[in-house]
Amino acid sequence: MASPPLDRDDLEWEKDWNSRSATSSSFRLPRRTRRATYLCWAVVLATVYFLVHSATRWTVPDAGSFFKAPEPFIPLRFPNLYSTLQRVVGNGASRKWNRNVVFVTGNLTAASKMAGIACDMAEYRRSNVHLALMGFDTFDLNDFRRINGLPAVEEDEYDETKGCRVFLHDARPDNAELLSAERRVVATKSALRHINEFIYPQAFLVDTLNEEEWFLEIVREKSVQMKRTLIELGANSVDDLKWLTRLDSGSLNAWHTPTFEIVIHADTHTGNLERLLKSIQNAYYPSKEHHPKRITIVLDPFVPIHPFLKDFLRSYSFPEQSRISIKRPLLPKDDPQAAARNYVESFYTLSEDHSVLFLDPNTELSKWYCHYLLYTTLEYRYSFYQSTDASTLYGISLESPPTDLTGASSPALPHTNAPFLYPLPTSRAALFFPQHWTEFHSYLSHILNPPSNPGKRNLTAPAPATFALPAALTSSWHSTFTSLARARGYTMLYPSFKETLARVHSEIPSHAGRSKPEARLLEKSFLELLPQADLPQWTKIEMRDVCGKPTDSDAVIDAAVAYRNSITTCHLPTTPYRAFEVDDLFCDADGKVVL
Repeated sequence: MASPPLDRDDLEWEKDWNSRSATSSSFRLPRRTRRATYLCWAVVLATVYFLVHSATRWTVPDAGSFFKAPEPFIPLRFPNLYSTLQRVVGNGASRKWNRNVVFVTGNLTAASKMAGIACDMAEYRRSNVHLALMGFDTFDLNDFRRINGLPAVEEDEYDETKGCRVFLHDARPDNAELLSAERRVVATKSALRHINEFIYPQAFLVDTLNEEEWFLEIVREKSVQMKRTLIELGANSVDDLKWLTRLDSGSLNAWHTPTFEIVIHADTHTGNLERLLKSIQNAYYPSKEHHPKRITIVLDPFVPIHPFLKDFLRSYSFPEQSRISIKRPLLPKDDPQAAARNYVESFYTLSEDHSVLFLDPNTELSKWYCHYLLYTTLEYRYSFYQSTDASTLYGISLESPPTDLTGASSPALPHTNAPFLYPLPTSRAALFFPQHWTEFHSYLSHILNPPSNPGKRNLTAPAPATFALPAALTSSWHSTFTSLARARGYTMLYPSFKETLARVHSEIPSHAGRSKPEARLLEKSFLELLPQADLPQWTKIEMRDVCGKPTDSDAVIDAAVAYRNSITTCHLPTTPYRAFEVDDLFCDADGKVVL
């Protein structure tokens, strides 16, 4: 019987299979299966490599480690901290603005050093001084009190007759010696947080010389987070920054607030300018943050720049090259008014904390000039007790006044080396505060540019002097500033040291003779030269009038009112006065404000 005929599809399948068998010697997996196989082999090879590579680093574990218990978790507790914090809460510590400052310490060496500084500060009773022991030592607290002269018990901290009045806080955690490095970091942060929440300190003070770097980093970090002022005391701070212990909590809170820049109007003596810039660079500064923010050098437009000066200015890089500005104005020759405008326009600011230090190019600064400026500025402008009374202080001079208003002689200096107040300005070496300088800008601008409306003619003008004024004063901006200072009762603080903080060199040849010998620069700290090693209270500072004669605050106010009435038609009872504004000084003939 014949077999049935094959289907066409069967013939095609057999032909295709035979062709595959003939052309391929082995069976090929599908593409997806091949990828999975390659991946498996890669994992196997990587595992083998890891095992072989790690075998060379294996060590035989200690048999005891299998039976060693894990390290116990030690909770962070401060058993001795809360009791002392609770004692100061009722002393106004919970208020945002208080008198509290805290010295924070992380080891015994730093704690002993800071205890001495804290005791010096506590003697002046201007702040509530706290000392926080945040280390991990196990020394006895009573021994620390006895060695460092602190009150023997907590109750004696409020008794002024028993040791220095420093509030001691034991901020060491329980079982401190058992804590790991990570737990010590957490404990330090927690202690700082507790102190901040209870005391609200105006400032933290830390010793950067004897503290470990990790501790300093934590204190810096937490100070920023808690928005607290941090004062870092480094090498020689006990001697160089001894004046810091005289400041109150308000001044310490503003430690980083006041800033200044330097403006120098150069003349023909290029060598003197180099000497001045070197003295600025070599001076002592409390910290890098207290360097001048900018140094502006205004060159004389009528004198060619000496090649040596050009090379020196190119290489000069203090405080930084980017903070140095060189200007060469375009001025008409022999025009005093244009020169005065150029001088006044060289500085202007909207900040209430950024001042300007004008320096004569022939000046040489003492190394202590910045310390003195910062000390007096913090004391009289940022103190909780004296900032309001000292609102009439428009600047601080680094030298005694060279002459009085007539230019004949200098005013009589105090016999006690104490600073004194004098209304006349100086630009040889003097710091001007921003609010008063911007007010002077407005005052000078309105005098030079009166209103264009003839019906509102400005009748304000400096009163004629009853004595002869020197030509140098009448032709410069000093006369206009003096007029404003007299109308407002403003004064400048002048030192009376025998040695000076700024020496202005005279270019008179030695054989020609000088009117008086140049004062020596102050080489040691000025603090010991002050009466009782402290600045006087504002109400007790000696004052001089425009003629250099002794006066008092009541007489200054009366003289200011009289002078104001002599230069303007504005009436005091009807013209409103706004601080550091000049609206009340410019009126028409009817007494109406023209601004």
